[in-house]
Amino acid sequence: MGDLGALEFHTFSPEEKDISKPEWDKKRFGMVCSSTDVFSENKANILKLCYDNPRCTVEQAQALENFFTKIEGLP
Repeated sequence: MGDLGALEFHTFSPEEKDISKPEWDKKRFGMVCSSTDVFSENKANILKLCYDNPRCTVEQAQALENFFTKIEGLP
């Protein structure tokens, strides 16, 4: 990961890669960090929307679950 770099991954892809600190600084520009309470509330709302929406497939719902599980497991 480099000094204070990041692990890049995407919601619907199993691919991952390490990003250096300078590259991470460029990519994260404009991102918003939130508290765990806000994150949990957003997660619940997004999953509810997906599960309540007939246009969201089972695979998409599972990919969202996997995404949130991965994020919650990061240091």
